[in-house]
Amino acid sequence: MLEQINTTNLELQIKDTQEKSNNILITNEEQLLQATDFLGNVKKLYKNAEEERKEITKPLNDSLKAINKKYKIITEPLLALESKLKTLITAYLKNKDEQDRKIVEEERKLLEAKRIELEEQEKNANKEELALIETQKNSLEQQEILNMVDNKLNNQIRTENTLISKKKVWKFDVVDIYKIPNKYLILDEKKVAEDIRNGIIEIEGLKIYQEEIIAVR
Repeated sequence: MLEQINTTNLELQIKDTQEKSNNILITNEEQLLQATDFLGNVKKLYKNAEEERKEITKPLNDSLKAINKKYKIITEPLLALESKLKTLITAYLKNKDEQDRKIVEEERKLLEAKRIELEEQEKNANKEELALIETQKNSLEQQEILNMVDNKLNNQIRTENTLISKKKVWKFDVVDIYKIPNKYLILDEKKVAEDIRNGIIEIEGLKIYQEEIIAVR
């Protein structure tokens, strides 16, 4: 498509205009009028280029918008279903995690009690008994490692076609907007400009002033 767009004539006009602008000098009224006329031609050339561009891109943009809208409508039920399923899975896993935590805590208490018992036995144990106690302590450590591995594995759910995993992400809610540092607040410049156009020229924290610019018609 891009190769079919011929901009040669436009590019030549722009190049010619650029070259002519190198000779512009404003030191008197006559040169001011000439520069004003030249500015009008620059503006007209830009306007023509924009009209040409829009003539090409508008049908494409309209088609793109229509396609996006169509697919958005078609796929909205899928997004809603995805959200619903995630909510159901999250609720189930949250409940399961709570149950698993209770089981892990009970196992931890049992292992800790067994470790304390072995440490008490060590105080009066002979050489052979110490070796047996050391073996049992190593077994407790291995069991703790296995429990940790099982806990990590519970963060993933795998089926033949799908893998889902649990992860923690940071989120926030606004509690008191007046305490939020200024660096997190964004000035609504459009609203400020609109209020100024409507006659509001005093806004606390802003310096509002007029500046002369050149308008070309």
